[in-house]
Amino acid sequence: MATADVIPLPATRAFSLRRQGLSGPGFATVVDAVRGTGGVYSSSPTCHLSLAARVTGFTIDDLEDELYETRRLVRLRAQRQMAYVQPVEDLPWILAAAEPGRRGRASALRQLNATYTDYERMAHKVETAMAGHEPMTLAAIKEAAPDVDDARLVVALMTRETRLVRTRPRGTWRSDSYGYARWGDWIGEAVSTVDTGEARAALARRYFTALGPATADDLRWWTGWTAGETKAVLFALRDELTEIRLGYEAPDDEVPAHVLTADLDELRASTVDPGVRLLPVWDAYPMGYKDRRRVVPPALHPRVIDPVGNATSMVLVDGEAAGVWQAGYDRLPGALVVSVALFSGAAGDRRGEIEAEAERLARSVGAADVDVEWAAERGALADGVRNTFMSPVSLGVER
Repeated sequence: MATADVIPLPATRAFSLRRQGLSGPGFATVVDAVRGTGGVYSSSPTCHLSLAARVTGFTIDDLEDELYETRRLVRLRAQRQMAYVQPVEDLPWILAAAEPGRRGRASALRQLNATYTDYERMAHKVETAMAGHEPMTLAAIKEAAPDVDDARLVVALMTRETRLVRTRPRGTWRSDSYGYARWGDWIGEAVSTVDTGEARAALARRYFTALGPATADDLRWWTGWTAGETKAVLFALRDELTEIRLGYEAPDDEVPAHVLTADLDELRASTVDPGVRLLPVWDAYPMGYKDRRRVVPPALHPRVIDPVGNATSMVLVDGEAAGVWQAGYDRLPGALVVSVALFSGAAGDRRGEIEAEAERLARSVGAADVDVEWAAERGALADGVRNTFMSPVSLGVER
């Protein structure tokens, strides 16, 4: 593996932003954006807002059509056992590398207080009850298969094993009350089997393409692999990777990392395109790294990342967190209310750009108008109540 020079933070940040579609032209389509980011978190509204930040002219229907009409995208557990939107055609190697069924099985069976044989029997009853039906809610599944113990856990494990799939939610686009369908009825063919080693190499390659350069710890964080599994994958890709050192603020603060050799020249030459983005909770960019310094200055880390690693919704200015924000969808009829709390001195005179980005976001989610509210600076997420990261701007908004 060849060794390269130290890559300064501005070049690292600029390269990652462009690969994430957060600077430059962004992505042309929703499928391109999902693939190009490494996958977006599937929770609503995160998936919609992450795509709105990256795809010019994005609307809610663009994602809905790909999930529920063309079905080129699907919601399911993937890397790090988290719920993602991923391309269906990439699932053989994504699932073989992430192993959501195997890795989640033991915990599910403990909660069910059942053996895998018991689970298979219940899963068969669920599949039989769903045969010939349109997608069914969890409540409908429970009614159709009343003798299945804890249908919620059974259905959850069946989705991990791609026996069932989440379909269109009931209610609004922000609802998490999904319908479920049998995988074969909704997607068609079963996910094919791929060699685990080759699949892990493919997933790591996708990671470095979308989120590189990165450290071994970053890769391990994003995939959920063990230290041994991560080390083995990096060894398998040794001929495709170049070892570099990421340079941070202090002269002696250099961290060993890896980049795809094919990307090295582009990385070295990268410069930041000025711009503003409003990123949602769990956005793919800040969630892609264990070490968030390319996204969040260390002094501001507690205000943007909570103690267990959740990234809150952030105002990204020239690729760096400059504040937090949250959306109010139902406070004003027909309008999206965007509440923003900037960090002192972080955004300079960029309020006009932030307001323009809020307007663009409002159009993406179908709001007829937008009302931007400016709040006082906020402190550490850990100082708030549980799950403060979900709503980092509290009451007391200053206009």
